[in-house]
Amino acid sequence: MNERFASRAKSLLRKLEVSEERLDTALSRDRQDERLIGKLEKEITVFEGQVEEMRLAYFGDSSTDSFELPFEPAGVAPAEKLLTDVIKSRDALLRVLRGEKPLKQEREKKKANIGEMFIESQNLGVILDFSSSMTNFIKPLKEEITKEFSSPHYREVPGCRMDWSSIPIGAKPDGSMLAMEDLLIALKADTIFWFSDLNDGESPQALAGLQWLLDTSNANFYVNSVGKEPSRGLEPLVTEFRKK
Repeated sequence: MNERFASRAKSLLRKLEVSEERLDTALSRDRQDERLIGKLEKEITVFEGQVEEMRLAYFGDSSTDSFELPFEPAGVAPAEKLLTDVIKSRDALLRVLRGEKPLKQEREKKKANIGEMFIESQNLGVILDFSSSMTNFIKPLKEEITKEFSSPHYREVPGCRMDWSSIPIGAKPDGSMLAMEDLLIALKADTIFWFSDLNDGESPQALAGLQWLLDTSNANFYVNSVGKEPSRGLEPLVTEFRKK
């Protein structure tokens, strides 16, 4: 979840949570107050609509398996070029509204050896675990990456725990899964390089969410660890793994 969106939506999400809790309580009573239940259901519908409107303003449409609103392909007709230009302009505007820098990519796919892995990418996303046990590795790794890729997108995360929920109330964008979501959806990375020790584990929800993100974006996922190897659940999602 984007930091600015999380801040703006926090009050709405809290109101939604309170209304849902009150509705659960009302429904659990032996003598149900139909008037109160109806009022709470209407409140929830309104709050959900307001949150969705805000989400669309920040992130665009994600109701399908693609990140854009669907449209019928028109070959080389002018309409296709117009729609493509509109989508690019909209994405650029959304990045401005989210307070992000303009999206930069390599002019063409770059191939390089990073962390003893051969990586090919046009738009590289890098997630770095900067917990105390990892800090000595970060600077030389960044130097190695910068020598090969001119515009990598970095996300630094304290630890490597992977958790994911659909509406993380009050969540801050400092988790590994939130970094994955940001890089793959908002910045459209075609490759993720994750550097950590894999000591913190992952939840089943996070693994399912990560699989969806990778399948939807068609991105490659490289993992470089100074500690454990990928778990049984994580291993099938990894394009390539190396232990440092």
